[in-house]
Amino acid sequence: MPEATEDAEQCEAPVVGEKTLTKPAEPVPSVVQEDNTPGLEESFVVSSGIDGGTEAASQQPDKNEAQAESSTMSVDQDKIDAEAEPNSGADSVPAAEVLKSIPPAPKSSGFFCSSFLSCLPANISSNDAKPLEKKPSKQASEGLKKEGGAESARLYSQQLSSRPIILVFGATGKQGGSVFKHLLARGMFRVRAVTRYPETIKGRELRAFGCEVVKADFDDFESLVRACQGVHGVFSVQNYGEVMDLDKEVAQGKNVVLAAKEAKVQHFVYSSLEHVSEISGGRITAAKHFDSKGMIEKFAWEEEMPMTVIRPSFYYENFLDPTYWKITSDGMLVISLPMSTKPFYMFSVEDLGGIVAKVFEKPNEYIGKTVGVAGDFLTGPFLVRTFMKVTQKAARYEAAPYSSLKKAGFPGATERADMFRFFQEFQPQRDINECRKIYPQLMTWEKWLKRTGWQGPPREKLLLRP
Repeated sequence: MPEATEDAEQCEAPVVGEKTLTKPAEPVPSVVQEDNTPGLEESFVVSSGIDGGTEAASQQPDKNEAQAESSTMSVDQDKIDAEAEPNSGADSVPAAEVLKSIPPAPKSSGFFCSSFLSCLPANISSNDAKPLEKKPSKQASEGLKKEGGAESARLYSQQLSSRPIILVFGATGKQGGSVFKHLLARGMFRVRAVTRYPETIKGRELRAFGCEVVKADFDDFESLVRACQGVHGVFSVQNYGEVMDLDKEVAQGKNVVLAAKEAKVQHFVYSSLEHVSEISGGRITAAKHFDSKGMIEKFAWEEEMPMTVIRPSFYYENFLDPTYWKITSDGMLVISLPMSTKPFYMFSVEDLGGIVAKVFEKPNEYIGKTVGVAGDFLTGPFLVRTFMKVTQKAARYEAAPYSSLKKAGFPGATERADMFRFFQEFQPQRDINECRKIYPQLMTWEKWLKRTGWQGPPREKLLLRP
């Protein structure tokens, strides 16, 4: 690919050909009918960017779960379908008869009241997250008159409880957080979220969203098996930045694969990355947060999992990390990346859930495939020009050498430097067109800037505009 120049406009992403099945899989019944609905914030993990496991995920004690975006499993459950019990009475309509008269849930809908919209990712429209239809049939209405509001609650609880369950790892982190919110907003699945500490603030927040919360530990295989029992699908992501140990992360990822296999999970979605040391022939060896995921992915294919691989790219959200920018004495923003002027793939991690939710809804189409996730393909200079256009603030781009990042001294600096070297020398492929086909609301860099209002200086919390 020719090197982009300072004056180059937005780069055209390489055309990615038809994907072939990495592992042939027997057709499985679709879960739902086809629809036409169209920072260093928490250690190295967040800012390492493309890392599919960069989630401050799941293994830290209460302090980490309350302060970091982490994810983590005896099945301590708050059942969604136990919210209300019907009143008994001789004139009541049998539950089975009433339930038969309730139509299926509308496609592409959520199952919360409209106030839940304020908690959704900003780029989910109200049309994609409307509450369930609340008008019952005539027979159901007669039953409601006799039994009152408790019967209504019971009916909707039963309707929800019939939907398949997706087990989400990393639900308190960036990737898993995006996934569970999109799944709940679309309303096709129930969500079971995994954490080591269900009673922390994070665990209670997950319940408030509508998740079932279970306790398990990546290092406790039996707890993972219990968490996987009865679920249709699993979204798995691990966190190298928490353990900073390739072998340990690989062991944890393999535990999840084997637990899902033992529980006979029908669709396993794994957030992966390339095995850089293997691809580079041993020349780039420090990108261990990539290698670990490539090794787990290979193991999952060898175990013949009914799997879809998701390969994220560099997060726009990583620019919240001051590692990648500085403010000069006269107030100018300088974005600094060890990428020269070569383009690379990026996306908003907020959009990951939109893609994963659609993948779970269409198993026949996506089992056995890999989806390379990206929303834009840009050079550093173009990043800056777009920033200036949107914010009307002065900024410039600075091509930093690898050595400056390697010598930065913080945990994960060497891994990040080799990640950018891999971007430059091997240009890992992502498919923007495929991603936009799956999830049309996919944000470009410009759209992300407009939605977030990001202008360079750190903010305690990224607030999304309506």
